[in-house]
Amino acid sequence: RGLELSIPILSDSAIIVMDDYNWDGVKNATLDWLRLRKDNATLLFDLQTPKDNRAWWNGLAVIGWKS
Repeated sequence: RGLELSIPILSDSAIIVMDDYNWDGVKNATLDWLRLRKDNATLLFDLQTPKDNRAWWNGLAVIGWKS
């Protein structure tokens, strides 16, 4: 729902950074939204990290958006 609520404030081309992407709820919701918005949104980068990794603690995803 959060990603859907962000659409009105996105520019025509945008980059969305999802933090805590290792968490199942975050990842599943993001992937659901990408399927819903497949004509506009593309997963550009998916960095899942081990639990003891301090550099990218809970993973990261980068999404490209074009309206």
